[in-house]
Amino acid sequence: MKCFRGSLVRSKLQKCVAAFALSFALTAVKAGADMPTGQFLLIGQGARAEAMGESVVANCMDETATYWNPAAMSYAPNPVVGFNSYSSADNINSSNIAFVIPFKRFSFGVRLLTMNSSIDNYDANGNLLSQSLAENDSSESLLVSYRLLDCLSLGLGIGNTKMIFTLPNNNNPGGSTSNTSLGILFKKDNLALGASFSNLGGELKFYGNSPSESLPQTLNIGGALSLLEKKNLTLSVALQSVANDSNAGGFRVGGEYLFNKYFALRAGIITIQNSDPEPTFGFGLNFGRFELDYADTLMTSNSGGSSENRIGLSVKFGKIVEVEEKKPEAAQPVSVAATNLAPAAPVTNIAVADFAGKNVSQADASIVADFLRTELVGTGKCNVVEKANMDKILAESAFQQSGCTTSECAVQIGKILNVKHMIVGSLSKLMDTYYITVNVVEVETSKIVASYDEEAMSSKELRAACKTLAQKLVNPEANK
Repeated sequence: MKCFRGSLVRSKLQKCVAAFALSFALTAVKAGADMPTGQFLLIGQGARAEAMGESVVANCMDETATYWNPAAMSYAPNPVVGFNSYSSADNINSSNIAFVIPFKRFSFGVRLLTMNSSIDNYDANGNLLSQSLAENDSSESLLVSYRLLDCLSLGLGIGNTKMIFTLPNNNNPGGSTSNTSLGILFKKDNLALGASFSNLGGELKFYGNSPSESLPQTLNIGGALSLLEKKNLTLSVALQSVANDSNAGGFRVGGEYLFNKYFALRAGIITIQNSDPEPTFGFGLNFGRFELDYADTLMTSNSGGSSENRIGLSVKFGKIVEVEEKKPEAAQPVSVAATNLAPAAPVTNIAVADFAGKNVSQADASIVADFLRTELVGTGKCNVVEKANMDKILAESAFQQSGCTTSECAVQIGKILNVKHMIVGSLSKLMDTYYITVNVVEVETSKIVASYDEEAMSSKELRAACKTLAQKLVNPEANK
């Protein structure tokens, strides 16, 4: 039956449940039906999303993608499970738990959304009865996304929605139906554009000969832009439209500022049809694998004039991928030691040998080595021997460096070039994925003191992969 939408819940719930009970008694379900059933599906999920004014259809690269846009699961950096809880003064409790597992091309997700509410039941004389009117709703979904291109992904979700009411005389009418969601996301550099269409499909039929009722068919479309040198400021906008409900939907706008990798501040504005704008704000605390988010929505006078609090907790799995902070250039040489391999050692000069090619041409491998040299120079944190000078010195010594991947070979080159560290590596290709592996060899001891690898899903991503490797090489402490 007709029940409820985020901020409209508080003012409409009692009318909603009471209307259901009355319609049940009069067997006139369609009386006053001006909106679709399953309104709990319109309660935005995720404390971060709520704090940003529900404007995250293009920048929800975490477990909340299972609600806002399944295509965004393709860009989740880690497997993650998250929980979101909401409770109002009107005995409305909603919770959402989701799990996302990203892979190279395909990503998968699971979501369980529940809502339960109850109101006191009175007789015709205003006397409180022992049995309350209650509603228990749930929606389960299995989702998959496919990264069609490096910058484009598609998403699909299939699930089931169930609504059960508890009425006087032990009546428990309810119904269930399937639902489908679709999503698309374009992400390039600091710009993201997304759209999703949710709650498509079946209709709920509650009892007997009552008419079937559709779910709120919702379209979300929007974009997000990352700004500033560190890209730590994100601005986002979204437009929501509910095809079969003229009283829902509206414009959303929000922003997020990352002070550092531990703390984020967020704010936004939600506008709903025939209602005043609702300001939102919140914050996020990042503890590595754990992230705690909080949001507060300021209700308008026609929604009760109170505030709506929301809290969320997420846990990441696997190798943690964090937003890298740009640090001031160090006055002293930076170490290139790797985690768990050896203590940091000062670096005065380094050289990069041409990479070996595995299932790729030697020319391609050499080009990738050039990429890494350029990116290392770009960090401004180490002295890299120029390729032309290195070739000249090696040619004068009659030394052939092509395919040099062993520590012994690296030591010989390093002694000729008079450097303290040599970087040797390889470029390989398996199916459609490129793999770059580099080893840092300490010339004096002949030991491999660092080893890193990076993947690229296409040749266009090789330069970006080398940039990531360069940052790992000059900032070993950040990889611990």
